[in-house]
Amino acid sequence: MNADTALNIFNSRYSLLSSEAPRVSLNIGSTLSLVEGKEQKVLCEAEKYYPLDVEILWHEQDPAVSGQRVGAPLPKAVPNILLSSHRHNLDRTYSLSAFFYLQASLKDSGKQFTCSVSHQSLKMPIRKSFILIVEGEETMQHNLNCSTVSYHTEAADEHTDADTNCDMMLPFCFISSEPSSWLSYLTAVFFVIALLVVACVLLAYLNSSECGDPHSNTLLKRCEHGDHGVR
Repeated sequence: MNADTALNIFNSRYSLLSSEAPRVSLNIGSTLSLVEGKEQKVLCEAEKYYPLDVEILWHEQDPAVSGQRVGAPLPKAVPNILLSSHRHNLDRTYSLSAFFYLQASLKDSGKQFTCSVSHQSLKMPIRKSFILIVEGEETMQHNLNCSTVSYHTEAADEHTDADTNCDMMLPFCFISSEPSSWLSYLTAVFFVIALLVVACVLLAYLNSSECGDPHSNTLLKRCEHGDHGVR
């Protein structure tokens, strides 16, 4: 490798790392539902940025007034924000996270929390937000009970429909049930067929025996009328 090639590789790597925009993500979705009094760790992470200097801020605001042009309160900075140490990645970029512990309160339900990340590679900060929904213990228990009742009702309806279908199509229900059920059904069918065959054989044997008995006048007459070849 000559000096010019090495210089070109160095320049290309330097140009790639001269400014790398961060990738911003939250550890929760667009809506966070909590029961009053519960605590949740909320984390905003900026990854794969270069150079080192980056700023991560958390704000809270009522979305009902955020759209007002006049008189709208400014977003309030979230207190007690904790920062991780800068992590140096293998590709020479950096990563940093800012998090806080959110204590669920009914008065904060409906608020919008926003993470804002600023870096020299960005013309405007990158923002990621979520809405907090807080429910009381009684409301949560009521919703849970309603969900349970609805689930059991739907299960009972499905069971009733299945029973109705089985009444209308009994053989198919045996076949579509567990293997032991339809095997028992087939065994019973074969047993009935075998009994019918044995009964037919016995009847044929008795008829042939009675025709060969000379002391039975009635049956002899029937056999004589039924068998014209013996004269």
